[in-house]
Amino acid sequence: EWSNCQKQHGHQGFIPLKEFQSDPEPKLTPTETTLKYIDAIALLTALLEVKFVSNNRPELYRKLFEHGGTEHIFTGTGCIVYDVNLSNHPCRCIKCKKMAKKYDTEIIKTFSVYIATATHVVYDDEEAKKMTVELNYNDDDRKCIKKLYGVSLSDRIDIGDSCVLECVTCDEQLANEIKANLESSSLLYRELTRSLEPVVVIISHPNGKPKHISFG
Repeated sequence: EWSNCQKQHGHQGFIPLKEFQSDPEPKLTPTETTLKYIDAIALLTALLEVKFVSNNRPELYRKLFEHGGTEHIFTGTGCIVYDVNLSNHPCRCIKCKKMAKKYDTEIIKTFSVYIATATHVVYDDEEAKKMTVELNYNDDDRKCIKKLYGVSLSDRIDIGDSCVLECVTCDEQLANEIKANLESSSLLYRELTRSLEPVVVIISHPNGKPKHISFG
């Protein structure tokens, strides 16, 4: 429950994404381009579930530092960036694991997807490899969720608390959808910056819950 969250008392003011998409007017008076851009970014926003805490985490990450070297589940939010390309990493989905076990081989064609998040969410390669990414987690029924699997920490900027993660999928249709969404968001962003509105929009998975939106 939001009332039990000790990190952020403003969570009660977050709006479920689906609720906002059906009726944005009470909270914001957006242009059509703004609404389309919010929808595009929402499609690229993902829940990150990490199942291991690295021993390399510095002490400043106090809550997780004490769990270093152990399996400990925690969540965060990330956003897909860059372009999708062919990968040389195996996929960790159930289908690929079964194929590898049965035929002693792996699906050759996989795709790399890159996700930006905070360094305090995923600190290094050890944590990235134990991470699962959930796309389309927009409500509690979870019927539309698609998964990506962490491979490595592609880039990290400790001072700015930001990093980029490489993830993998064997789902070519999903890879093509992500490519299209990246292109759409880029075009909309360029259009939006020509008549930028003074509003900050944050799309996230607070406390690991379905997507919510907030304004500032």
